[in-house]
Amino acid sequence: MEDRKKQLKVRMWLSFSVALVFFVFCIVFFKFPDNSMENFVFRIDENGDAIVMGYTGDASTLEIPSEYEGHKVRYISESAFAGFSSSVKKVIIPSSVREIGDDAFADCSQLKTVVLSEGLRTIGYGAFRNCSSLKKITLPESLEKIDDYAFNACISLSSLKIPGNVEYIGYEAFGACESLRLDVSENALAAEVAEEYMIDTGKVDTFALRIVIIVVCSVIGVGVAVFLIRKFSRKSVAANAGKGNSTQ
Repeated sequence: MEDRKKQLKVRMWLSFSVALVFFVFCIVFFKFPDNSMENFVFRIDENGDAIVMGYTGDASTLEIPSEYEGHKVRYISESAFAGFSSSVKKVIIPSSVREIGDDAFADCSQLKTVVLSEGLRTIGYGAFRNCSSLKKITLPESLEKIDDYAFNACISLSSLKIPGNVEYIGYEAFGACESLRLDVSENALAAEVAEEYMIDTGKVDTFALRIVIIVVCSVIGVGVAVFLIRKFSRKSVAANAGKGNSTQ
């Protein structure tokens, strides 16, 4: 009986120790999502809306709150998260946010994923520029404006669909995005911008294709013509030679 009690105690302590080690491991190697109010810095504007001014925590995933002390979070301020080079890897922006300010996430070199919600209307000047690790972001249908340099030098961004409601795409908004392919199927303005800045859209250049087809057909036509001329010339020479022999 005593042996069983000892074994039970040993097992309980072992289980507790393993759980404690695992918990410490998670704290050290993983940073849990942060949407706690105390780590975000807010300001209330004259309209009674909350503005995100900055962040003081060190979580790898930021889930921006949609409300602060009863005020809707409508705006992410200029340079609010700029330069978070070592911690922030994912940002979740709620549907309450209408505008992302200039350089809001600029130079966040470890930022890989941004979740934007319906309701967002404006992405400001250089908002995500130099986010060299950014790979995944989906633009909501509510978006109307992508300002100058918004995604400039996002070298890891490989695909992006421009919604039909976007009415303005600024200068070099996608400049130096070396791997980017834009889906412009729903937005004529985006198609014009892609053509102007020679951004890959995945579409075949029909004009160039027609030129290639014309050149290939011309080469084939010339080849066939040369072949036929030579063939008839040989027959003509052979026929004349035959007439000459019969005359002799």
